[in-house]
Amino acid sequence: MDFPQVTANRRRFLESAASSYASSLWGSPGATYLMEKRGLTEEVIKHFRLGFVSEPREGHEQYTGTVSIPYLTPAGVVGIRFRSLGEGTKYLQEAGSRTPLFNVRAFHAPETHIAICEGEFDAIVLSGLCNIPAVGIPGVSHWEKNENIWRRLFEDYERVFVVMDPDKAGQNMAKKIMSVVQDPTSIVLPDDVNDTYLTFGPEFIRAKCGLD
Repeated sequence: MDFPQVTANRRRFLESAASSYASSLWGSPGATYLMEKRGLTEEVIKHFRLGFVSEPREGHEQYTGTVSIPYLTPAGVVGIRFRSLGEGTKYLQEAGSRTPLFNVRAFHAPETHIAICEGEFDAIVLSGLCNIPAVGIPGVSHWEKNENIWRRLFEDYERVFVVMDPDKAGQNMAKKIMSVVQDPTSIVLPDDVNDTYLTFGPEFIRAKCGLD
């Protein structure tokens, strides 16, 4: 199990929280961060239902002032992570929860290729701004714990792009993923996906993947 079991009550709570935080985003520091620092468009922000915690739901008080990142499946919201806008720990999540793949809706895109990248925002940029279906893995430890299950999700694709950060840690993670995924292609960008997008644009990233 990844996030705590999604009972009917928890599903209603998550849906309500995600909707509330999304409605609180516009005009907040979170919107400024997402659009100016991350380069996301309003359309992409709405598609991924990103939000801002101004009035936290019960149990979310410690996430006040953070950007909310819901984990969405075709069935709805199965968890929420939070991105701090201040100093200290960048990413936060509810106690006792684990982190599954982000953006599993990418598996439903009508494409013969898919990308595996590092973190939620890289997956958002690839999927939403570069038109490359992508899932995000927040850290090598999560892949190692689940690789025997997750690797099977990529078996039917003609091309699996492994797009990790270009630093040593990112490339070590890429090697671990490529050792178990069928017919992977390593894509090494000048920086992480989000920063590369901001500097060079989506066409540069698509060209690196041999698309278009």
